[in-house]
Order: sequence, then structure tokens, then C-alpha cells
Amino acid sequence: HKSHTVKEISTVAKTHQMEMTGTLENAKEVMTKLTGGIDENNRMIEQLEISKRNAFLSINQTFEILHQTLEERKKTLLSELEAISLSKTTALTLQKEQFE
Repeated sequence: HKSHTVKEISTVAKTHQMEMTGTLENAKEVMTKLTGGIDENNRMIEQLEISKRNAFLSINQTFEILHQTLEERKKTLLSELEAISLSKTTALTLQKEQFE
């Protein structure tokens, strides 16, 4: 009986070892896939950050250009207003002088 029991334990141990080896191999495959997924996720996050930074710079640049354009337009309009005001004042002053 003793040798029979030892053989059974040995067989059970080998079977268990094979099962554990298979489980470990499966775990390694899963870890490889997870690592690949995490790496891909990190690449996507990095790309998103680059896109965000580019969009941020583009928005800032666009608004800076718009601001400059509006400032230039404001100066032009104020200058034109001043010229019109001066012209009207001069014309009214001349009319006033003609009636005096």
C-alpha cells in the first residue's frame, strides 16, 4: 500500500504542477495583454495631451490676432471720429463766422 500511496501522491503532485504551470502561463499572457493595453492607453493619453496643448496654443494665437485686429480697428475708428468731429466743428465755425 505504501508504494501505491506514494505513486498516487506523485501523480497528484505532477498533475497539480502541470495545472499550476498552465495557470501561470495564462497569467503571463493576460499580463502581457494588460501591459500592452496600458502602454497603448498611455500613448493615447500622451497624444491627447499633445492635441490639447496644440489646441490651447492655437486658441491663444487666434485670440491674440483678433485682439490686435480689434485694437487696430479701434484706433482707426477713433481717428476717423476725431477727423469727422474736427471737420464738422470747422464747418460749423465757418458758418457761424459768416452769420456774424
